[in-house]
Amino acid sequence: MKTKILLLLLLCGNYLFAQQQVLLDSVPFLLRDHMYVNVEGEHGYVFDTGAGRNLVFDESISQPNQITTKPLRVIGVAGVQELKQLQQPFDFVLGNKTLHFPFAIQMDLRAISGCHANGLLGLRDLTENRLMINFQHSFLKELPLDAPIPEGYVKLPLRVESNLQVKVSGQIGKKNFKGWFVIDTGSGTAISFTAVATRKLGLEKLDLPKTIYDVIQMGIGDSLSWAIQLPTAFIKLGDTSVEHLFAACSPDGKGGLGKTRKWGIIGLDLLKNFNLIIDVPHHCLYVKAFREAPLKKPTFGVGVRNRIDVSDAWIAASLARNGVAARAGLCLGDSIIAVNGKNVRDYLWADEEAVFLSDTLNLTVRPYCPTPASSLPALKQIRLIRPKF
Repeated sequence: MKTKILLLLLLCGNYLFAQQQVLLDSVPFLLRDHMYVNVEGEHGYVFDTGAGRNLVFDESISQPNQITTKPLRVIGVAGVQELKQLQQPFDFVLGNKTLHFPFAIQMDLRAISGCHANGLLGLRDLTENRLMINFQHSFLKELPLDAPIPEGYVKLPLRVESNLQVKVSGQIGKKNFKGWFVIDTGSGTAISFTAVATRKLGLEKLDLPKTIYDVIQMGIGDSLSWAIQLPTAFIKLGDTSVEHLFAACSPDGKGGLGKTRKWGIIGLDLLKNFNLIIDVPHHCLYVKAFREAPLKKPTFGVGVRNRIDVSDAWIAASLARNGVAARAGLCLGDSIIAVNGKNVRDYLWADEEAVFLSDTLNLTVRPYCPTPASSLPALKQIRLIRPKF
């Protein structure tokens, strides 16, 4: 399962609202587990097309004491969670453009996405322009509505509700599917099915290799989550089929992956193979494939969340039942304080993904302790060897 954690704020909203006449010039983003904009050093803001029109600050980002707040109950992929709404307008500068938000949300975002997230930025100001998300060259840019669409793009219908949805088809085992999926750059998984779609397709019963992952706070919500990972034959967006991707399904899905008429969400593992142009006024999405997903290596069966902002560790935030890491003795919630003899605090952000490309990992681990203890539990040494397909 992807080590990235799904982020999905399903707040009621409407994308059709007024905007300044300034067009956003090319703004670079960093694709590293999530899409990050306004990156400075080891931190940035997650750009999340599944987050409605919202601006979210991590609670570590200080705000003026005089801001009035009120509780806000939000439905996400992990159930319901009470967050804090900051009741004053906010301006967010993105490239050459200032985005205006009537309020912002404050939460422990890093508990979900890790220490590099200062906040999260949803879509904003899309009534009189198109938004290009160019994964090939890693930039965002707005295009005028009367500008010609560049050559090679395929036009698809776009459903505009409190989120943006597109029709996606594909095959898992011998099951074919086709339905509306939320375009969610806050999710790392290629495609995730709701509980309703999981039951309708019978994904739990397919005779395919399955991996069950337990996850600490998969996204917004208050529940420990679990999901089934399945290999797909292909996923088709527009006229391009992408192979060698994995799907996640949630038989007991909550919130955004529960009882809903959409089929699920599509995330970065699929989207990053395309350049996108979002045209909200005309309810259109233009897509252009530019690469095929690379063949995947077998995984260690663990996803980590970097929390060196509040500790000395990477947290084992998702764990495959009976996977390599679980069989070696790693447990959900354990703190990894060193990898291959190097303290995790000494790894730069740019180096984190490369660590897990190694075929062997030697971990120094502090076991998870659910209750306060008078002394820290003894460290343990765990060796992980990548399996063969």
